[in-house]
Amino acid sequence: MVQTESRAKVTSWGDLLKLEERPAVISPPEIGYLGFTQEQGRWVHSQLTGFGLPLDRLVGVRYTANEEKTKNTLGMCTQNNEVGVIDLFKSLEKLPREAQCGTMAHELAHLNHPDQAVNLNAYGSQEKMDEVQNFVHSVADQTIATGKYLNGYQRVLVEQFNNGQIDRARLDHETFAILVELRFTNSAHLQQVDQAQKMHGGKVRLMTGMFSGKAEGIDVALMALTKKNSVEELRQHLTKVKDGFRSGKPL
Repeated sequence: MVQTESRAKVTSWGDLLKLEERPAVISPPEIGYLGFTQEQGRWVHSQLTGFGLPLDRLVGVRYTANEEKTKNTLGMCTQNNEVGVIDLFKSLEKLPREAQCGTMAHELAHLNHPDQAVNLNAYGSQEKMDEVQNFVHSVADQTIATGKYLNGYQRVLVEQFNNGQIDRARLDHETFAILVELRFTNSAHLQQVDQAQKMHGGKVRLMTGMFSGKAEGIDVALMALTKKNSVEELRQHLTKVKDGFRSGKPL
């Protein structure tokens, strides 16, 4: 469960309500959208497709009631061989639509992580996958060294890693998903963390600078995954996606 020292340190709605993303092992359902009303299913589908991230490995999305073991869970992505299923939990009903969309982006990022060979076509080359994977590893290192976390969930993950509760691969996997989520939903916060890490000796940029024309940080991955040819194209896409959060009826 995400803990915050004070309200000033809350960086997301999930942090505010002490909710988090947590993985679990389940069997994938039939293809399609399960547990949603027709209107909800259309909205979730429009948001998932709007991100522009590859969906070819996604075989199902379901809306799931929270149980005791998932009472603090917003979403999870379960992968079985070359396909994956996203579960969205009804705890999302407490959150605004931007947070609901952020959870979808987070879980979809797990399905498109660069450490999986099946995603080679999505990135275009092994070199690009290696570049992104090395970047994510460096960001996790930088976060630990500076103590400036991407959000409250990453703070908990680092604590779990330091206590031997999770391994480094899990920390890196979640760090990638958090970066993707924040780039889509709260670039201003990501830029603030970028500057805070830099002030404490960080050398790795988390995202492209405001006035830079060269892709940096998580933008390198997003340009590959969304097939954008320039930083400006990616910026326009991110703006369009964020504007799209305001359309339709959320969960």
